[in-house]
Amino acid sequence: MTLKRKGSDPIERPAKQSKTSEEKKKGREVLDNYEAEVVIEIQEDPETVQPDIDRPKVPLSARAARQAAIAAGLYRTNEDEDEEEDRVSVNDEDEEREEEEEEEEEEEKPDSILDEIKDISEETQDMTDGVKEPFKKTKPSLLVDHNSVSKFTYSKTNTCVLKQEDETYMFIGLKQGEDLVFMGEILVAPLYGAISIAGATISSNRPVPKDRTENDIPVYFYPVFCPLSHALLRIAPVSIDQPSIRPHNDPVEMDENILEAVFEELTVNEFDAIIVIKDLYGNGLESMKDAVPKRRNVVKFSKKEARRDMSLTINMFPGFHPILEPVPGVKAFKVELSWESETLIALNSAAERKSPMVSVVCGGKNLGKSSFSKYLVNRLLTRYKKVAYIETDVGQTEFTPTGLLSLHYIEHPILGPSYTHQQFEPARSFFFGSNSPRSNPDYYLACIHQLVRHWKHDQMMEDDEMGIPLVVNTQGWISNVGYDLLMGQIKSIAPTDVFALRHSTYLKKNLSPFFESDVMATVDSTLSLSKVTPTVRFIDCYYRESGVSIFPDLFTASKLRDITLASYFHQTEMGQDAYLNPQWDYQKHIIDRTPWVVDWRAHLNAIWITYEEVKLEELLYALNGCIVGIMGDVEDFKKQKGPDRAISTDENEFTPPTYYTTRDQPPPNPENITCLGLGIIRAIDPSRHAFLLVTPLPAETLEKTSGFIKGEMCLPSWAFLDDKLGTSNGIAKVPWKQVPYVNPGPREGVGARIQKVRRNLLHRPRRIKEGHK
Repeated sequence: MTLKRKGSDPIERPAKQSKTSEEKKKGREVLDNYEAEVVIEIQEDPETVQPDIDRPKVPLSARAARQAAIAAGLYRTNEDEDEEEDRVSVNDEDEEREEEEEEEEEEEKPDSILDEIKDISEETQDMTDGVKEPFKKTKPSLLVDHNSVSKFTYSKTNTCVLKQEDETYMFIGLKQGEDLVFMGEILVAPLYGAISIAGATISSNRPVPKDRTENDIPVYFYPVFCPLSHALLRIAPVSIDQPSIRPHNDPVEMDENILEAVFEELTVNEFDAIIVIKDLYGNGLESMKDAVPKRRNVVKFSKKEARRDMSLTINMFPGFHPILEPVPGVKAFKVELSWESETLIALNSAAERKSPMVSVVCGGKNLGKSSFSKYLVNRLLTRYKKVAYIETDVGQTEFTPTGLLSLHYIEHPILGPSYTHQQFEPARSFFFGSNSPRSNPDYYLACIHQLVRHWKHDQMMEDDEMGIPLVVNTQGWISNVGYDLLMGQIKSIAPTDVFALRHSTYLKKNLSPFFESDVMATVDSTLSLSKVTPTVRFIDCYYRESGVSIFPDLFTASKLRDITLASYFHQTEMGQDAYLNPQWDYQKHIIDRTPWVVDWRAHLNAIWITYEEVKLEELLYALNGCIVGIMGDVEDFKKQKGPDRAISTDENEFTPPTYYTTRDQPPPNPENITCLGLGIIRAIDPSRHAFLLVTPLPAETLEKTSGFIKGEMCLPSWAFLDDKLGTSNGIAKVPWKQVPYVNPGPREGVGARIQKVRRNLLHRPRRIKEGHK
């Protein structure tokens, strides 16, 4: 082996003996400062290895070789000497790298999970020198989960389809021990008995009768969404004596004629519950691919993913696909035993002390915090009229698009992923403008503190003596600064229960071993207010073995953020009523929508741009074609009407908007403002001093507008496109050369991509030793 330091003469080493076939399987690499052979053992399948054939040496990437050399003790880095100090920032660096990988993941995954598996099995290639690495091909398999199959056997005596006026309903009888796992979108209600879905108990308050009834009966439908992007939900009968969710105020009357038909078609007295289903397919969600390019139909299988026997009555609805046999890639939502037991203990403790639960849900990334938070909300709704929900995970928000911190009051069960319930308007919200709190942690905590204050104020004003329980979903950043932020949240909230998710094998995702004692130490200062010592409850997360894939793997965090934003801007109505019958219009693109005209002289007090410095003369360029938070004023925890000033009629006078930069003034004070929602500045008319704003907010909410704020969130490319989705010679009959901001070609040159800042490298501790450079 010849060892040569850069810029020096080679150092001769004794010649090696002739290599054996075992040695010929070893790769080589050029390190940063040395040209040397690195011994890397390649594990191969003995059945496929041919010992007599000489295999060429293939260079590995510099990083892989360096790691191998370090592991073998052949190469010592500066980091080894500073290991104790560097350990402080290792987790932050991993966190930063994970977020950058999400943000830079622009290449779309295939529409079919079968194509996904095919792509994964291809050989990896070194992007630096273009030489294939000698890694063995691995073909991950699709998960075939027999526990994700319905415990239900279809027959003509347990399922029927009937019509009442212009509506078609499906009636299904369920026995104790049976359940239905399905993919699709439906409205469901118990006709008789009670059912459980994702922790929510929905009751008809009527046992299954032995004889037919002669009176009309009301049923209360709730929307249930089981798209391919998430685990599928399960409908199961439960005892009618269990606490259940209060029914809403918009029932559907089932007349005696259709009830008589149900008794004729089904053997009613054999069942513990009879459910009625109404198809939601056609509400617009299935058309998301018409507005967002390269997005598949999330509520329907492709032909090669699952076969469906359309001769069965249970398969008649296009939006209801029951899983009656194992489907590769399908995974059903599972409620862990620890979820049930710890939640029940917490609920009983709250009943004993006669005060509502104040719960914080925390844990690492991708452990199921959002899933458990929704489960907890559903369980709480069986005992309380409404539940307060504070979202602090700005990267994966539940009831708003990404980048907002919000307080919502939930009165209906949450039975679907985030992009299916963007209809709720928040009681209080703040536009943070980023998918991570690392950019401005102080402002992040200030916003959360104000949300908690708002909930405490509403708690004191609540007429219901049971109060309003609180659920706080936290971010998945649990190392170093992220851990300090979590402790700061807990101190501000003063919870009664802290639910900490843990992984049985991937310990890196778990919280600190000292988490429980840290919680106690943090909350001690607030005991005089809460008068309750918090209880840390460790709960398990779902564990999936490596080497298998499921449908949700096709949807990364960045893609789900994109889908949620599209759902927000394409929904046709907002509010509690819109939740019960959600509708979307993806056929009408953003570019085709009629915008609101906002005169900044009359209706805006100020404009903020955070995370970057923009000169006043460049302000309108920076705002044009971007996402903004629509701000409103708050006084005594109540939203105020926006300004409506008289304006000058002099057409020759130009008045720039009032503008605050991050250099001159901090972000707006959370105590005095709220974020009403998001908008897109589609165009700017300086001659009229007007912003042309596209937003789903209703007019009565827009009347409260007092300012705009822009963060680091960028407008996705699909928002610029028309119904051709960029496949024509331009947009809206305008040739590509004349279309601003959009280039149909590849991204090239300086400034083509958003600059990524590795903030962890800015503060990583280094120790300069004598003689070390």
